[in-house]
Amino acid sequence: MQELAQANNQGRRVQTLEKALWEQVEGDEHPGDAPTWSTRYGSKMEALRCWGGRYFTDHHYGHKGGVRCCKLLPGYNLLATGSLDKTVRLWSLDGHSGGMLSVSRPHGGIVRSLALDARALVSGSSDSLVRVWAPSAAGVSSDRHQPLFDVSSAPSLVLCEHKGPVAAMCMTQDLLFTGSWDYTVRVWERSKWESGASSRVWMYDDWVGCVAARGPHLLVAAGPEVYVHDVATGAVVRKFQGLHEGHVTCVEGSMNGRMLYTGAADGLVLAHDLRMRDPSCVLWHHNGAVHSLSYEDPWLASGAADGTVVLLNTEAQMQARQQAAAGPRAGGASGGASSSIGARALSSTCRALHAAHSGALYCVDMADQVIAAGSESSIVALFDFRGASSAAERAAAAKDARKAAREAKKARWQQQQHHQHHRRQQQQQLSAQAEAAGSAPAAPSTNGSHARPLPHSAHPHQQWRAAAGRAEGNGGMQTHAVASSAHGHSHGHGGRRKKVHTPHVPVPVTRGPPAGLSQQMVALSPSPASGSKGRSHGAGSSGHKHG
Repeated sequence: MQELAQANNQGRRVQTLEKALWEQVEGDEHPGDAPTWSTRYGSKMEALRCWGGRYFTDHHYGHKGGVRCCKLLPGYNLLATGSLDKTVRLWSLDGHSGGMLSVSRPHGGIVRSLALDARALVSGSSDSLVRVWAPSAAGVSSDRHQPLFDVSSAPSLVLCEHKGPVAAMCMTQDLLFTGSWDYTVRVWERSKWESGASSRVWMYDDWVGCVAARGPHLLVAAGPEVYVHDVATGAVVRKFQGLHEGHVTCVEGSMNGRMLYTGAADGLVLAHDLRMRDPSCVLWHHNGAVHSLSYEDPWLASGAADGTVVLLNTEAQMQARQQAAAGPRAGGASGGASSSIGARALSSTCRALHAAHSGALYCVDMADQVIAAGSESSIVALFDFRGASSAAERAAAAKDARKAAREAKKARWQQQQHHQHHRRQQQQQLSAQAEAAGSAPAAPSTNGSHARPLPHSAHPHQQWRAAAGRAEGNGGMQTHAVASSAHGHSHGHGGRRKKVHTPHVPVPVTRGPPAGLSQQMVALSPSPASGSKGRSHGAGSSGHKHG
């Protein structure tokens, strides 16, 4: 009672701090520069594509028992968790200063539910009390350099109308919904909750395990039944029975009020179209009981006793199920088997996240590219996708760089091959020219022979002897000039002799000096007497000597 009186006396301070917080939030907005809906939707879709990228994993340790509930507030880098150790702990999501910020005083029972936004932190426990913390004065005035809440202090407000454990709760901008094992859901107006009285009470036939306010609807799981309420009037829009085997443990829905998602102890995650009469479809089948669901259009996160968080792109999964069901029916077969085949198939639209040494998962929450999961082993696992876009850009840049390097290497190789082919062609052309030049016959001379003309400076007698030698060499079939030309050509390649195949060209044999040199030869030749005398003398002398 002392705690209740102290909390109720702080009601005025709650209103003052809320007003200061809203003035700070509204002061950051500029109506003239407000983005259009298309810009916001495009930025949201761009951010939601990160769920298919890479992520950073972190773990928080500090609880003394299993973590039953968790809520994220990424705009302020905050994470709140409630545990079997009867405490609420506040954590920082900042990678540089991440860690526990504050811990609450022990509650009167297990902390089973949490609700969190920029205006309040609310906890529900097994002692049937609802505790509310308002933003601290230091957190409001520090421009997000200090934690927004301080749970180590006494709560600002305590609500005590429930008669059983408060197992579920959710908040909108104006309302707080709390569900309890006393078979009721109570609606609290946030502007009047300092009075400590709820505005509406809804009764059910079983204990309430989960509540979720999505768009115009409030989704309530009470035992094996699921109720869809109109938030404004409280009327029941839809009621589902027998969806799962046993109690429905968690519910979620889309903000447009069209889709409902449920999970239960049978391990199934079902999707239901509220516009259709028989809308159920299996999205995933866990290996254990499904304990928690969290939805951020179009991605759905489910945490189960098998220790995995499964991310599902609901739009892609629904389209795949419809195509799988339509295909067999077109062929005349049943579509039930095909719809259950893909219930465990991982793909780009369905991925599983594993928390190290976590055990069974009790709760999961996703908001603004961050997923938090609490487990029975008192570990809080964080999957941070905020760097997925930059990582994807770096990976794409690295891939483009590798591709450009491969193309440049291929271009250099092709250029080298082209140069080598060009050099080979030049060598072949030079070789062909050399062979053609070596095998071509010499040009005929004026006297009908193919002999190389002697220089004009040669002595007439030398010219006559050269002509005589050409006539007598090789039986008159190959001239001395051609042989000399071949011999000179063979020495032109590095001093090595090279055999040159020269065709045999018949050369006419002359028995005397050329006609143009007859006068000079006659003048230079010895007289017959002296010549015969000398020859006979030499012969006789030689014969005389031998004799």
